Amino acid sequence: MRQRFQSAEIEFVSEFYADNELYQAVCSIGEQLEAELTEFGMCPEERFAETMELLSAIGTKGRDVLSALPNLWLGKYNGFRRLDRHVSPEEHRKAVGIVFGFAILAIDSSCQPFYRHHLSAELMAVVADNKFEGWTDTLDSIFSVPLTDGWFDRLIGQQAWDGDVMSRMAQHVDNMHRMAPNANLTLQIVKEQHNSGCNQFMGEVNEPKFLTQPQDEAI
Repeated sequence: MRQRFQSAEIEFVSEFYADNELYQAVCSIGEQLEAELTEFGMCPEERFAETMELLSAIGTKGRDVLSALPNLWLGKYNGFRRLDRHVSPEEHRKAVGIVFGFAILAIDSSCQPFYRHHLSAELMAVVADNKFEGWTDTLDSIFSVPLTDGWFDRLIGQQAWDGDVMSRMAQHVDNMHRMAPNANLTLQIVKEQHNSGCNQFMGEVNEPKFLTQPQDEAI
């Protein structure tokens, strides 16, 4: 089974998000999902990162997300196809379906009717329109993992990028530069989540200082 995340990227996500409920949920059925994706390997850390990226897009768009759902699916699908064109379209649909399944799990924890009922149902409809073999069983497995009520509300409402988090992230990213200088995928995700999390409070940071390799340090 192929795996795109390098060991340094896996370590970064597993350490930084160790206490994250969604990450724990993804890991709890990791072996089962890895067995289902026999061609397009996705470790729990990659599935979590892809899901968080999708949730970030959903949270940013708010109610306007409804018209964008087909494009969000297509964007994920085309992105996965670019990563590995030797994998069958069925396997790519399953990979996207799993990411959408975890996004539905997260959104279904919301206490807001729009997210918990309306958006959740619309996301399910998109998955159904692009269904893959065994898709209902796969989603049932994902939905069997509990999340605390209000988890998604806290995700889209929190001011997560405070000084302490920034300091810890800086340390992790610095370690990643030393261990895996080509680990661009995780760094891109970090930058996107940084901007989506603090844009409304601090303005967008196109190249955060801690994502820039020091010039006087050999890699």
